[in-house]
Parts: sequence; structure tokens; C-alpha cells
Amino acid sequence: MADNAVVESKTAISASKDNVKGVGRLKWPDNPEEIDEYLNQIPLFAKERPSGENMSEAWKMVEAMEAETDPKVKATNLKDNGNECFKAGPKRYKDALEFYQQALDAQCGDRMLE
Repeated sequence: MADNAVVESKTAISASKDNVKGVGRLKWPDNPEEIDEYLNQIPLFAKERPSGENMSEAWKMVEAMEAETDPKVKATNLKDNGNECFKAGPKRYKDALEFYQQALDAQCGDRMLE
């Protein structure tokens, strides 16, 4: 009885995955020269943010989440990330500056963060 429930559950999960439109597994490239392009489609591993028609479904989801984020929360998180990089020492100062600049660019309306 329990085995049937497990099989039914796995079947339901598989069917729900198949119903997600536009989201699927990317095929690992056969050509080693295409690996960077492949990794740029995955936000966690990307070296740069794609734009326009080069944007994968994963990147579109990231942009949708960013659009829903409150600018003050976003600016605060970026500032906190900058503080952590600054505390890590001189090797991370450049990263800290990038986070601080992004926090300023968020234009959240809070004078303490701008």
C-alpha cells in the first residue's frame, strides 16, 4: 500500500514538472568552447547578466523577483553585503565598493541609505 503511494507521488511530481512552461533542464554543451555561454544562462554561475533574447527563463525569474523586492530592503541588503566585504579586509574592498554603489543606485528614498 505504501509503495503505491510513493509511486503515485513520484508520478504526480514528474507530471507537475512537465507542466511548467519554459522551464527545463539545459543540455550540457558537447563543445568545450560553449561552456561559458551555457553557465551564463544559470544566474548562480553567470559572469554577466544577459539581456534581450539571450535571457534564459531562469534569468527572467530572477528579474521578476528583483522587481517585486522593496527598494529599501534591497538597498539595506546591498549595504550589509558591502559591510561584510569591508570587514573581510583589503582583498574584498573592491567588492564592498560595488555593493555600496548598487545600494546607492537602488534609490530607495531613505536618506540614511543614499
